[in-house]
Amino acid sequence: CVTKVETHDCRHAMKRCNREKNQNQHCIP
Repeated sequence: CVTKVETHDCRHAMKRCNREKNQNQHCIP
């Protein structure tokens, strides 16, 4: 999860940014 991203989905995921999300790369512009 990138902290530079300011999306609705990313914003919620940022709080729950775990290794699972980092590996899935779901927080990319």
